[in-house]
Amino acid sequence: RDSSASSSGRAIAAVFTASFYDWNMLSGQINFAGFRNYVDKLPHDARMADILRNTAFFVGGFMPATVVAGLGLAVLTNRKKPGMRVYRAIFFMPVVVSLAAWAVVWRMVFQPEGPLNGLLMVFGIAGPNWLANKQFALSAIIIVAVLKTVGFTMVLFHAALQNVPRDVVEAARIDGGSEWAIFRHITLPMIAPFTFLVVILTTINSFKTFALFYVMTQGGPGDATRTLSLYIYDMGFKFLQLGYAGTLSVLLFLIVLVLTLIQFVIRRRWVFSEL
Repeated sequence: RDSSASSSGRAIAAVFTASFYDWNMLSGQINFAGFRNYVDKLPHDARMADILRNTAFFVGGFMPATVVAGLGLAVLTNRKKPGMRVYRAIFFMPVVVSLAAWAVVWRMVFQPEGPLNGLLMVFGIAGPNWLANKQFALSAIIIVAVLKTVGFTMVLFHAALQNVPRDVVEAARIDGGSEWAIFRHITLPMIAPFTFLVVILTTINSFKTFALFYVMTQGGPGDATRTLSLYIYDMGFKFLQLGYAGTLSVLLFLIVLVLTLIQFVIRRRWVFSEL
């Protein structure tokens, strides 16, 4: 663990250091740039507005959908009925599938002649080329990302539901409480710490998502699906501008840090218990 932490620390320090250099591996030149990458390059990057908008759209769609769907599946499969373990296993299966293989399969599904458009044709609907359409491409990737990770979120929520005291729930039922009232006023407040954990983890993972974008669209069409993580890869490994890639990495780190701190501040309004 100490070795892993030390390696991570050195990697973070290297990224921060690189962000202060004009480091172009194509020419082999390394010049100290100070804050020029932050002051001159970053604010005047013509692509940055679209990339930040795409990143915000992905995070804003992926995070709540994954949390809500994971909680819903956990509640549905938490009942003492035959086959619940099988259902949980089915929903969890995408989590253990290779991310690259998952992306390739779904890229085929969203092709113009793929299964999805074939299904729509049954109902007389002509489906578009989903991943080549600026209007639908990013939404399609959000759906694929949610389906890939919702099983893990379900398992976390299932563990949380197991910690809700049964006697409290049964007492509420005896007092005439409906299932919705019990869920809203007892279950949700009691699993609030777990919900907070899931929201934090999902938010961080959404900013780290890279392989789905790279395999399915490579940021296209145009920059319609290019997020900050993919743009960092482009700058560092396609255009070999390691200095600017470091600057973008620092920007990503600061965005995640600020959002995490905000979530820690506002958690006091909705986390009412610590299990």
